Parts: sequence; C-alpha cells; structure tokens
Amino acid sequence: MTYEFGDFRLDPARRLLTRSDGRAIEITSKAFDALTHLVAHAGTPVARSELAGALWPRTIVEDNSLSKLIVTLRRALGETDEHRYIATLPGRGYQFVAAVRRVEAQPFTEPETAQSARTAGQSMGLSPTDLPPQRRGPVFVIASIVVVSLAAVAFAALRFAPARPGAGGAGTSTPLGTPVHVTPITSRTGYELAPTLSPDGESVAFSWDGQGGDRNLYVTRIGGSGMSRLTDAAEPDRFPAWSPDGAHIAFLREMGPDSFDLMVVPAPGGRERRFRNVHVRPTAVYASPMVTWSDFGEAVVFTTRSGDEVASSHHLYQLSIASGETVQLTAGDNVYDTSPAVSADGRRLAFVRHDGSSVHGRGTLMVQSLSGDAAAQKPVEVHVPSTPGNATAAYVIHSPSWSRDGRFLTFVLGTDLLEWELGAPASRVVYPGTGRLGGLTLAGDVSAITMVRDGGRARAVVASIDRSSDIFALPLAPATHEAIGPPAPRFPSSAGETHPRFSPDGRRVAFVSARDGLSDVWVGAADASEPWRITDMQSRIVGFPRWSPDGRRIAFHAFDGSERQIYFVDPEAGAPQRVAAGCCLEWSRDGEHLYVTDLGADHTISRIRVADGQRERLFAGGFPGLTADGSTLLYGKVGERSIYARAVSGDVRNNPEQLLVTDSSYPSATAATIDGFFYVRYSSASERGQIRFYDYATRRTRAIADVPAGVGEVLTLSPDGTELLYAAQSESGADLWLLDFGD
Repeated sequence: MTYEFGDFRLDPARRLLTRSDGRAIEITSKAFDALTHLVAHAGTPVARSELAGALWPRTIVEDNSLSKLIVTLRRALGETDEHRYIATLPGRGYQFVAAVRRVEAQPFTEPETAQSARTAGQSMGLSPTDLPPQRRGPVFVIASIVVVSLAAVAFAALRFAPARPGAGGAGTSTPLGTPVHVTPITSRTGYELAPTLSPDGESVAFSWDGQGGDRNLYVTRIGGSGMSRLTDAAEPDRFPAWSPDGAHIAFLREMGPDSFDLMVVPAPGGRERRFRNVHVRPTAVYASPMVTWSDFGEAVVFTTRSGDEVASSHHLYQLSIASGETVQLTAGDNVYDTSPAVSADGRRLAFVRHDGSSVHGRGTLMVQSLSGDAAAQKPVEVHVPSTPGNATAAYVIHSPSWSRDGRFLTFVLGTDLLEWELGAPASRVVYPGTGRLGGLTLAGDVSAITMVRDGGRARAVVASIDRSSDIFALPLAPATHEAIGPPAPRFPSSAGETHPRFSPDGRRVAFVSARDGLSDVWVGAADASEPWRITDMQSRIVGFPRWSPDGRRIAFHAFDGSERQIYFVDPEAGAPQRVAAGCCLEWSRDGEHLYVTDLGADHTISRIRVADGQRERLFAGGFPGLTADGSTLLYGKVGERSIYARAVSGDVRNNPEQLLVTDSSYPSATAATIDGFFYVRYSSASERGQIRFYDYATRRTRAIADVPAGVGEVLTLSPDGTELLYAAQSESGADLWLLDFGD
C-alpha cells in the first residue's frame, strides 16, 4: 500500500518519500516512520504517547524527540506559513490533516545500487550473520535503537576507519579546524557525563544519573532520539571508554570513596566482565578519561596507586584483556598520573600529571614514548599558554585525544579547546569556549570531550555542565499574596528556560527554551505536562512571549544580531509572522495595541496598532507592563533601578508620571494584581535577591520570598493568584553536545 497526498507519494515498503515528479525527499529513518504512522491514521488525532510508543517501543526517549521529528517533517514537506499536512494538537499530540489517497503498491524489485552495496559489504567481511562479532570492524549494532543497513555499515567504516596494526593511522591529519556545527545530543535532567565516541563516530556512550537516581552507562545514536541502557547496577558506573574495534566498552564501577572495579561490557550490551580493583582519586568530574585502550584494543590503560598507602603515588598501568597481565607504564615519586590517551599506533602515551599531594590543581600535560621499557621512559611536558579562558587556577587539564596518525594531540583546559602538534614548542587554542559556535554558546564548563578524527575530518562530543536558568513556581495565598511554600521547578530540563508567561485562562504557560539547541518559544500546560515548541527561529535570540488577551496569539521579540523584531505566532499552529521593529513588549487590555520598547540612546515606549501597524512614540522608558485593570503602564528607564507608572487613557504622553519603586533589579519583572504588583528587589551578583510586593493603598513594599542571585527579568502570576513563576540560574545538570569541525 502506498499513500498520496498533496504533491507527495509515500511508499512504506520501499521506504521512499517522493514528489509527483519522482524526486526523492531525504529524511531520517525515524522521521519516515513518524510520517508513515501519521499518514496511516490521517484524519485521526494521534496522542504523543501513542506516537512515541510506535517509534521507540523499548527505548528511553528525550522529552522533545517528537517535537524535533515534527519540525523535520514540516521542513521536508515545505510547510512554512501554515501547517497544511501535520497539525499540532496542544497538550495532546498531532494529526495528519491533508487528504490522503491510498493506492496499491507496485511489486518491489531491489535496486541495483542496493544489491551492489550488499555485495560490497559481504566482500569486505561485514556480514552480520556469517562473521563473529570481533570481525565486524568498527560498526556495531544496538538492537534496541536501530538496525543498520549493510550500505550504511560500509559508509561508516570508510568515514572513520580505526587504525590497524602496522598501518600507522588511517590518513594524514591536518590541524584541527573550527567547529562549524553544534548540535545538542541530550537535554535530560541530571548529569550526562564522561562521553566516549564509537570508532565510526556515529554513537556515544556516557554515564547518566537520571534514571531512578542510579548512575549507569547508556548509549545513544548521534542523530537519533532514543538511548539504550548498557548497565544496571546499584553502584555508580563511570568513565566509559570505547575499544578501537567498537566491540567493547571499558569503565569503572565505584565501590567506595577511592575504590573502583575495572569492568568491560560488550558495546551492544551483555555480560559484564570484572578484571581487577583499582584505587583512584578522581578530580571531580574533570578527570576524563580515566580509562583508555591500547595495543589496538587488546589492553586497557588505567590509573591506580602503586602502593598500599593512601598517600602512595598513582601511576598508569596497562592490563592485557586476554591474560590479565598488568604492566606499569609511568613512574615517579609523589605524582598522580591520570587521563591517559594512547596514540593509534601504540607508540606514544599522553597523560596529565598532578602533584601527588593534591589532585585538584591544573596538572601538567605529559607525552611519553611507549617503545622499549615504558616505565623507564622520561615524559616530556607540553607547554600550555595562558589565556583568559584557562587562567583560573582551579581549572584542570583533561580529555587528551590523539589524531589517527599520532601527529596532533587535543585537550581541554578551562573553557579552551587546545591542540599540540608533535614536536611543536607549545600548544595552541583551537576554540576559546567563551565564544559563540554557530549561534550557540556552550553553557557552563566543559567537563569532558571525546573526539574521532581522521584526516581532515573531525567530530567531538562534549559534556557541558549547565549553569543556565530554570523556571520555578512559588506558591502563594491569593488573598494576602504571601508565599506559603518553597519554590519548585516547572518545565525542568538542563537546556535553559526563561521568560515564563501564563495564558489568560491560566491553563498554559509560554516560555523561552533552548532544549532543541536554539532559542525558541515553547508552550506547556500549567502543570508542566508535555511542553511543545511553537517557533523555529533558527539562530535568533528569542524573548518576552506575551499572550494576547483572547489567548489566540503570542507576541514575542527575536534578535538576529542586528535588530530586534516583534512577531506573532498562533500557539495552536502556524508560522511566526513579523509585525514591526521593537522588543520587550506588552499587549493592551483590549488587544488592539502593543506597547513596545524602541532601543536607542534613550529607550522609548511606543504603541503599535495591531490592525494596521501604525506606530506612535509615547515617552522615554522601556520594558512596559500593565496593571491588572489595564489602566496604567508600569515601566523602567535606562540606567535606573526604578519602576514608574503612567495612565494610558487620553493623551498618554501628557499624563503625569509616578515613581513607585527605586530598588528593582529589572523594571520588566513585574506581575500585577488588582491591589498591587510583585517585583524583584535588586541584589549584587553574589547576593540573594527578594521578591517583594508593592501595595497601591499603602504605597509600601514588603518581602515575599528570597530568590537566587541573578533571577530572571520576567515574573508572571497565575490568574487565580496562587502561583508566581520566575526564572533563576542554577546548576541543573550536564548535557552532551556534538561538535563537527571544518577547515
């Protein structure tokens, strides 16, 4: 059975999506499955849970995986101004709304290219049925995530082929270029740490504590949406390391404060194997890697103390997987050697050496030959230049990684990614982490990076500790406006959420989130169930979503680096439409006007008529808000921490101005009731602030609750007065990001 709709033809048997002229449309496998499910149920609402269950029946998926797939499909189908094919049913799911015609499929004949690819794969020794697992090269299959075709296996093997004994690497490396694409891989609550890339660069294993509180190992396919659990132990599993042939993953299982078991597990999952106990003192999360492979995957390199005393030096050792024999690689008195990396040809070892009395300092990057008696070789220090991104004394050198030919060594210090060329007098900064990557800035600190590099191609996965903001809900007594409990997270993720705004009926909340990697407007039910993205603004910075009084539109501003523009978007469906220049906005009570901020030497508040876009400049000020009855504007001024009020009736420009508050952190952070308004009291960057209430009758303010330093610039009050939402910075976890490097 095939399906025809609009200008498209969908053939599930051939897994083809084509236009009427026969041109194929390229989409991912999961996107194809999602489209097939929706088309097969055309005209019928499909719940998010139903669609997720059909696509990922046995895997854990990201909260926003469906949103990503729907965005992908809409782009492939050319939906821009309106959703002619896939409609979003807010809080419920999706529905394929276009007319669909079912036609009988033609008999399937395997294309010649597919036959050729399969024959080529068999000739390369890649048959998954005829060959034992250890001969499948770098490609592995995680059965619960994806079934890889032989053609794809052959492609992956060619893309990032692991070095073979005697080959000296898979190609001549060039200096690492700059990151050209930055893509989020995970955005779950908790800490996703210590990533390790598979040799083909297509999958990543990592340690995560978000499933029931236990820290275990997981594997996810890059570009996919699900992940598979690799271990399931009560003890924390840390520091995974993928073998060069892609068949196994070594890791450490924490048995005590400085006691770990060295373990190995098959990459697709299976029976674990314990080799020995090791004693290490990890330098917090900045110690990656703690384990690596050598001898072309025949041995594991790890850190352990060289004596029975806790104060003994810690050296690097190599353990044979076949025999269990252990050989010491480094030597020295009062040293702590960690974070090993062995070149693909097995000739060099890079590691970080700390003073044995303290493992929390920067450390020294060392390179040592592994020829002859390795423990007798004298390591050479790699000079690391000081930059603003790595000058802090607390930063630790970590994550060394060799290029395939052993010519280049990359590593991380502070917010810098650095590279050292063999024989060079010093390393160089490849990427200063304080900069912007493709419109993105990695939040927080880079705690680990894993890289696959072949010739001029390179990709890396970064574990970035997030210190962005989350939305919190403060419970209130509506009659007295007093806090009646502690704040609780709302819409939790580790991607950064800001600018919450209740809908007029209080049933939904609009907010800004980067959980898809870029800043966009999201909407969720007030109880935080199933938030969904309603904009796709690419690299624009989005802010101040505001519901129209009838709840049918959301206005917001977006900044593309040169100017700020106001947009309208229908929260149910539809693409954003640009309205006018401006930012930091508010609707009039009747919904006929927008009050916006015109930026300049002196901010000015203007009023824009929604019907025709006519603009009227009113008076100096910015960040407008309205009182609950809509009769008065609350606003601030450049360089002041004050909140002013001015009536909007008659000629607004000539209405008298009243100074109400002089200690506000953000004049825009007001949330009005019928008898006053909430605002955030100023605090220094290191001090906690306060949410306070200004009473119109007494003209006095009182404290409601303490809030963290750096609380966001928007407050919103539920229509029934029982909850106040705000955004505040917090260390909410760590996420994984994909970096693709160019020239």
